[in-house]
Amino acid sequence: MVAPYEGVHAFLFIREVDPGDSIRAIVARLNERGLVNKDEGPVFFASDFVGAFKGFVHAGADDLTALLNLLAGALWDAGVHCEPTLEGTVSGTDVALPLGPKRQSPPYCALVRIDLRRDPSVDPLVVLSRLRDVSLFQGASVVFGDFDILLELGAEDYDSLTEAVRNWAKDFPEVERSRSALTHVSSD
Repeated sequence: MVAPYEGVHAFLFIREVDPGDSIRAIVARLNERGLVNKDEGPVFFASDFVGAFKGFVHAGADDLTALLNLLAGALWDAGVHCEPTLEGTVSGTDVALPLGPKRQSPPYCALVRIDLRRDPSVDPLVVLSRLRDVSLFQGASVVFGDFDILLELGAEDYDSLTEAVRNWAKDFPEVERSRSALTHVSSD
């Protein structure tokens, strides 16, 4: 097992599911098979979303080979056919408390995939550091994939969350575009 800030982590964005399947059924299978454990993984979080993608899974392993085996084995068998992104630098690794996406959050959650302008003056690590000041910030990481940063915003209510999603980018001219998706995870 791997800890929330150890090993290699992947963020898996599910855009489509096999005919006759659903995101909720996939999440249920992950839980039934004992794969979801928010403290030890290998799946730290899994849920359905509305927006840029239908489902999301945060998974981790001790190393890249183990992560690839997890993706091609247990996760694939559970129906997680996805667009994986590897986590790079986590927000706050330069301070006492790192805050990466989907390690903890309030019931209403938005995940924002951020594309930065392709400009040598844009430093992803500087943007990552500044994101900590965004309203309702829960975590962020530089990623290796088809976008640059994954930002998590979280709130106790839907209206506060959607307000933060609409307004977070105003102070970030480095952002070329962003794509968001939202979910509500009850504590039941």
